[in-house]
Amino acid sequence: NREILEDREKLLAISGKLVAMDAVSEEEFLWVKEQAVKYRLKPEQRDNPDFTEELKNRIDVIPVDLAVAQAVVESGWGDSRFAREGNNYFGIWCFSKGCGTVPKQRDANANHEVANFNSLKACIDYYVLTINRNYAYQNLRLIRKAHRDELKPITGIALAEGLTNYAYPGDEYISSIQSVIRYNQLERYDQLN
Repeated sequence: NREILEDREKLLAISGKLVAMDAVSEEEFLWVKEQAVKYRLKPEQRDNPDFTEELKNRIDVIPVDLAVAQAVVESGWGDSRFAREGNNYFGIWCFSKGCGTVPKQRDANANHEVANFNSLKACIDYYVLTINRNYAYQNLRLIRKAHRDELKPITGIALAEGLTNYAYPGDEYISSIQSVIRYNQLERYDQLN
């Protein structure tokens, strides 16, 4: 979250220059272009005022309580084979042969694997990036934006409502994430939002 907040502050400063019609340096221009590619926006849209707003919606924090609760649910408290062997605590899939570990219960016609990561940090970084750029989590980002706009705290309980597409069935998944947060009092870890 610290790294994301640093990037967010940089983006806010650059977008402030654009609004004030101040000159943006070549370095700033290239940085915005890199962020657009990283967060799966089309860099050629950068002159559109909605572009920087959408980039702001994507470069934002994930509440610690939400990340911990999802890791708990997806990895069985870190005890899953995917967590132990592949540092994958979030059940993240990949789709090229050899990119991860083949699930034992995978359907015969399926081709996904559960991604392997070199470290826990690499897994967390990818999880955060996935939440912040994948179309499936647009509702989560809209909830987060609404909380920012209304000066409400950004919490895992609130953002969990946007995880309908993370697992099936979505409503049960959301309830399980919120239950883990409440039961384990994980809200106490959300100091950086």
